[in-house]
Amino acid sequence: MKKYVFYDSESIDIKHKYSFTFGYVVTDEKFNVIMPREDIVFNPDIPKQDWDWWAYRNMLIESYPQKQILSAKTFPHFYKKISKLFQGDDVICIGFEINEDVKYLLSNCERYNLEPINFKYVDLREILRYLTGKKPNSLSYEYIRYLHVPDYRAHRSDVDAGMTMLVLKEALRKSKKTLDDILKDKEDLLGECNGFCYGFKNNIFDIKNPRESSHENVGGIRARKLKEGKEDWILRGSVNNIMFTRFLDYVQPVNEIEQFLKGKKVNFSLNYEMYHYQNMLKLIQIITDAGGTYVKKGSLADIFVKNYEESFDEEGNPKPCTRYNNVMRAIEQDGKGIEILEFDEFLAMFNLDREKLDAMPQLDIEYLKEKKYFRAG
Repeated sequence: MKKYVFYDSESIDIKHKYSFTFGYVVTDEKFNVIMPREDIVFNPDIPKQDWDWWAYRNMLIESYPQKQILSAKTFPHFYKKISKLFQGDDVICIGFEINEDVKYLLSNCERYNLEPINFKYVDLREILRYLTGKKPNSLSYEYIRYLHVPDYRAHRSDVDAGMTMLVLKEALRKSKKTLDDILKDKEDLLGECNGFCYGFKNNIFDIKNPRESSHENVGGIRARKLKEGKEDWILRGSVNNIMFTRFLDYVQPVNEIEQFLKGKKVNFSLNYEMYHYQNMLKLIQIITDAGGTYVKKGSLADIFVKNYEESFDEEGNPKPCTRYNNVMRAIEQDGKGIEILEFDEFLAMFNLDREKLDAMPQLDIEYLKEKKYFRAG
């Protein structure tokens, strides 16, 4: 008889390395419950300054009061109970975006010099992708979609484990398939923990030799690092995007120049802004020095600066600037009095050209990484 261990974990570690919960439910292959839902909470044993306070206050505080977390025993106290769940060759573990939860579990083992817990596992997201041919949404969304009832609205590990079980059960029922059928047809959907290594075929992670993190902590926010060749891009969720937004919030005049932009709002083509982080910082400072304000929405601007170079998509086709299109719509349909300038025209107002702009010293805004510059929302 197969045994399915559905589990989920939560982390308040700012580096997202360790967990403080292990919520689970155990069933047989027909989804008969063998062990009912349980949420094991253990003390994360990390200094409070290393907590991810944004995640805790916004997602976890209602389910896990600080007093409960801090008064709990540490992971080694629950190690035998958790490892016993995975004993046997008939065990398959199932989770939603499960690689992160597996990492937490093995990292906790390594941290306390405990033997790694080895097991085979599948990711519900990939099972749903296999069955539907579409990229799945969040667990809550898929729960509502398959069960046609509201989700539990509780960010708890045992609740997420239970929802994972019910979604898989219903998805298999609708497709008239079993999990064994799917894994026989597509073996690479089965992941494995082997020692402190874990992952799926051709994508194995090693707890003892971790890959360089793709994220960075920016004053309490977990932000994406930019890949090689994209270091000057401003992408959603990236370090540059956070720093760019903070600079807009806190920029102050530093040079005394003629105030010919006093009271004016300025916006640049998205096709320029997105790919010129360093130059945009310089331009925002120049605009501020001249009494103006840089805004991120073109239709709110008094002056819109068009991109001087054409952008292309991945297939080499010209990529229009959506921001410019919105500005033109605001002018033609809403009667907005937005002045449109070419990029070179705007630079000439400051006795600059492209070469001089590139040659200007980069601005040092590292101070904005401090937590005190964080603004919620």
